[in-house]
Amino acid sequence: MCGVSARRKAEELVVAGKVAVNGRRITDLATRIVPGRDRVTVQGRPVSPRERKVYIVLNKPKDTITTLHDEKGRGTVMALIDTRERIFPVGRLDRNTTGVLLLTNDGELANRLMHPRYGVRKSYRVTCDAPVRHEHLRQLAEGVEIDGVRTLPAQVLVLPGTKGYEIGITIHEGRNRQVRRMVEVLGYTVEKLDRVAYGPARSVPRAGATAFAAALLLLGCHGETTRDPFAPAPDGRYDSHPPFQPVSDQLARIGESVKMLSSIAYYRNYFIPQSERLTAGAVTPAILNRFSGEATYTNKALAASVTVLSCRARKVLLLSSAHVLNFPDTSLAFYAESDGRPGPFIRAVSVKEKQVNYVAVLPEGGELELLALDATTDVALLGRTFTSDPCLSLRPLAVVRGPAAELEWGTHVFVFGYPSGL
Repeated sequence: MCGVSARRKAEELVVAGKVAVNGRRITDLATRIVPGRDRVTVQGRPVSPRERKVYIVLNKPKDTITTLHDEKGRGTVMALIDTRERIFPVGRLDRNTTGVLLLTNDGELANRLMHPRYGVRKSYRVTCDAPVRHEHLRQLAEGVEIDGVRTLPAQVLVLPGTKGYEIGITIHEGRNRQVRRMVEVLGYTVEKLDRVAYGPARSVPRAGATAFAAALLLLGCHGETTRDPFAPAPDGRYDSHPPFQPVSDQLARIGESVKMLSSIAYYRNYFIPQSERLTAGAVTPAILNRFSGEATYTNKALAASVTVLSCRARKVLLLSSAHVLNFPDTSLAFYAESDGRPGPFIRAVSVKEKQVNYVAVLPEGGELELLALDATTDVALLGRTFTSDPCLSLRPLAVVRGPAAELEWGTHVFVFGYPSGL
């Protein structure tokens, strides 16, 4: 009830005659009001409807300023948006930088996307004036010094078909003009810089804007998020997804949902090059660590990836990432040999309680089930505990069940840990 109280308590206030509409006390729970026109008071105090949350993904064009107003009269991103709500850009893009820009009136969500502690990923397509040398790819991946401070490790790769002139860089911090300066400090000139992904959001058609349904991908409510943000789209553009279709009845809850996700787990991706012919006995923590270092700057085709989550947990479930909690890029089936043909498998890895590192695993042989029988109930309970979003608490689950040998290639599995004390 406009944030005054929980629904049941609000009903009690109405029945008790403590709510008035346009000065007239009401006791009928079926009374309808028109937000913005009718005046509502609770125990004599006026209340207002909660502001509608707006989430927009804009593919920012060149020569536009990321600000609400520009004193010099230059074009701003706000001129490209048509909405009644007072929204603001999440972060900034330089005037000459193009690509994904988020706009919202949800301050809490914006803070979670921008705050360094959350390490939200930002992916860029960088066009340089010369082919980037192999040793420079390694330096970019390991970190370079800018103003005496080394950048955090990044994911770097040469984009196919560009002969080294174009590279993809994914960072997890947001220093001023960071990607451009990282490349320039190594002696290259950045001729074009395009952000292709910011957290769960991917590019939309040039100069286009869409409701922030992309954020709902975090909850598995719309589409699939396992495509490489640098992979060519059907129309030749380097977009990770086609334009998103808004899910309007769930947009207002995304801020609360992101809060819930942040309290559950954080994760890291390890990419496995196609050239590595992994078998069921070959996946070890040492191999995963090696992939995390080497594959970040390779230009080889990526065949699969593994995601490692860390969480203070007491229980772990394997869930389909197309449902429930669909984090970006969580494709957890390895490339393996099965009867002489490439196929999927999930390899058992022991859980170290002190380090609380969990990997998508299942003992080989196929004798164990992927999910506990109470998994559906547990997840529904989790949704009601952390958020009222129907994505978790009400949405039917289409979970992966059965032995690992029965998994089809392309099955997306998610490792899930409950927070301590739940």
